[in-house]
Amino acid sequence: MPSGQTTHRESPLFNAQRIVAVLAVLTWTALATRTLAVELTDNNRAFRTIFNNDTDNVLYATDSGKSPQHVIADYRRAITQIAEARPGIMAQNVGNPDPVIYRSAEATAWSKYLDGPVSISMNKMIEAETDPLQVTVEVCHEHGVPVVASYRMNAEDFYEEGLEIQDFGRKHRHLAIPGAFCLDSAHPVVYQHRMAIFREVAEKYDIDGIEFDFRRWTHMISDPLHNHPILTRMVRETRAMLNEVAKKKGKKRMILGVRVGPSLDTPQDEAHYAGTGAGMRKVDPSCRELGLDVRTWVRDELVDYICPTLFWPDWPGLPWTHEFVELAKGHNIGIYPTIFPRPTWLNDSGVVPPRGPIEPNDTDKLQEYKDGFCNLALRCHSEGADGVSMFNWYFHLHLSRMPRQWQSYYGYGMGGAAIQKHMLSIMGDPQAVRDYQRQSWFWPAPWSPRLEDLPYVVPSITVRQTKHPSKELPSKRIPAQRIPVGIANDAQPTLGILPSGDLLLLLSHTYDDVPDGKLRDELFFCRSTDGGKRWTRPEPLPMIGRDPHLTVASNGTLFVTTRWMAEDTANITGQINSFLYGSVDGGKRWSAVRLSESNLPPKEGLRVSRNLMELADGSLVLGVSSNSGDNRLWRSRDGGLTWDKSQRSDFGSQPISFESAQLIRGDGAVIRCVARSGGPSDPRHPSLIPNPDLLMGWSVYRSVDEGKTWQRDTDVAAGLAGLPTVLVLNGSRWLWTVGTGKEILGVQNEGQSSDVLELVPAGSASPIDPRTCSVATRDGHVVTSYAYRDNSGIWRTMIVRWRLPETQ
Repeated sequence: MPSGQTTHRESPLFNAQRIVAVLAVLTWTALATRTLAVELTDNNRAFRTIFNNDTDNVLYATDSGKSPQHVIADYRRAITQIAEARPGIMAQNVGNPDPVIYRSAEATAWSKYLDGPVSISMNKMIEAETDPLQVTVEVCHEHGVPVVASYRMNAEDFYEEGLEIQDFGRKHRHLAIPGAFCLDSAHPVVYQHRMAIFREVAEKYDIDGIEFDFRRWTHMISDPLHNHPILTRMVRETRAMLNEVAKKKGKKRMILGVRVGPSLDTPQDEAHYAGTGAGMRKVDPSCRELGLDVRTWVRDELVDYICPTLFWPDWPGLPWTHEFVELAKGHNIGIYPTIFPRPTWLNDSGVVPPRGPIEPNDTDKLQEYKDGFCNLALRCHSEGADGVSMFNWYFHLHLSRMPRQWQSYYGYGMGGAAIQKHMLSIMGDPQAVRDYQRQSWFWPAPWSPRLEDLPYVVPSITVRQTKHPSKELPSKRIPAQRIPVGIANDAQPTLGILPSGDLLLLLSHTYDDVPDGKLRDELFFCRSTDGGKRWTRPEPLPMIGRDPHLTVASNGTLFVTTRWMAEDTANITGQINSFLYGSVDGGKRWSAVRLSESNLPPKEGLRVSRNLMELADGSLVLGVSSNSGDNRLWRSRDGGLTWDKSQRSDFGSQPISFESAQLIRGDGAVIRCVARSGGPSDPRHPSLIPNPDLLMGWSVYRSVDEGKTWQRDTDVAAGLAGLPTVLVLNGSRWLWTVGTGKEILGVQNEGQSSDVLELVPAGSASPIDPRTCSVATRDGHVVTSYAYRDNSGIWRTMIVRWRLPETQ
């Protein structure tokens, strides 16, 4: 029985509550709302992929406690995850075949005899005059994906309650298959009831066909070796009915697909399918043993596609595809063997505890999961399959608004879910699978807005303010290029430059599909090989956290620091955690260290400096602070593999922390640190960019003993509001880049003089993300990254490519 679902007996109160719903069904006689038309190909071998989606799982991705409109929005969001991957056919399970998840006068509503959030959500959708099937059709057709209504032919998921959750079953318990919890189509009244269900859905919904799932479970009809002609008659009459309905609706055609056993005739005990677990030894009979005369169906071309499949195996878990391919030669019938999403090491029901869930930073597990999927898909194609089909892939639950639903039962995790979604988009194309197998990334970033549509592109910047002891200079404009990068709602950009001169842009993407008060962030890389003029599409990174900062060591090693918030949906520690990631191969593979302490109070973790700094002897230092005021300068002499955490940093009586600070290397043992000051700027060094909304200013501190003790630096202008980064141009000339709420300003310092460069005109983009960054390219340009909210409230990321004005 699916998690969270329970059956109940009807009470008078329950009957009264259902009167309105029943009347709504009985008076609903018109066709369901027509949706966008989808053109089906005539070639049944060209569907590529067929996604078989569980009967009620999408309802698990809804918040049943909210309004009908919110429930529908949640449902649409989850279905959209599937539709975006563009399966060739969406086979939406809609019934067992009775009850069903749509409004029906022939079958029982799924929610009538089942309690729990799924039923509540379905009732709210019906209250809003729609239902799960209708919304599925709408969303899929909007994305150009055909939808077939898939029926589990005698599903026994509810065991002895299987007949109690449907009105027809309660009335005809005596017509069950002996020893099973499902009805027997050998009885004419059962047969006619089911044919009425199939005709109703074809006539009243804008579906593109029907699928018979003869694999849920193993009792399709009594005495299958004798009664198989009855199931063939059902297939034949459904084929004729679909042709009739298609003609009435003006459709070119409607399709009929079937999911069948893993072999034509070979008993399971003889077949020895790889991946069938010890507890699943009797669930994979042949088509013949199930009563499925597939040979006749193919000979008479009664079906359009066939999905041979095991019941619920671990990997490899593949059927005998070659038998069906050989049988279908010379017929316009596609063969789509089913691939399941569960390797043995992720089996939640095994003796050994599973190694899941697979999170976005689990590089080794992600690689193993990706390779396994690719190998299975290529094996299917090598055996002559026209494509592949899927069963019980639940990535849309992990990526929906309620991502924690079923996480404990289907432990694919966010990382595994992202791989599933990408695999769905390419599995029908063997060359695309091979290309993906060779890629270093695990899933591509979504690519929603067209970059040329971004509204804010200004081809220059202004030197709008000059502070100098003896002169005032007029404002002037200097040329600049602005290049939009990333996707909608990317923000917190930070830049790095490799020894080769290539640029890397690190972006954070915050998702809004999580429960209130929670967060879910993902990190991406973009790359540029031409000094920032053109950028690759975002590549996802196996990292967690937000507020990222990128450091590139002199040998090309990449380091990224992040902060993992206690509110993150995946953070079960209750603490704010900091992470340090490292890559020695240009960002293809990453290792990670969580910088936290187990004895810290709730929501208190270690805070780190934004960057690592490389000292003259090649060692690396990282500033680390706790809320209790303990500041340390961690040091690594082996490229970040191990760290000496013993050195304390003394800022005297000043309440300074390394959180978000930037470390800057000076001459000899001199280190500078741009850190939050304990209050407003020192009056001796007034803020270059005053911001009355920000109580904490920024100042520069100097250490002459490699970070043991620190003093306020009086040689460099201080007091910058915002979240500045510093680009050292030479020993005395620094470029500060800082977002101040409604503008980005670059501050060019030399001694006590400065030019304030207006990189984004005030009021043109509001607000600006305070996290900005600048790097210097080999051709003399400065490349600056920033993010801003557009007029619709969406974050956009921009690159500014410009040259520093000559020093006045």
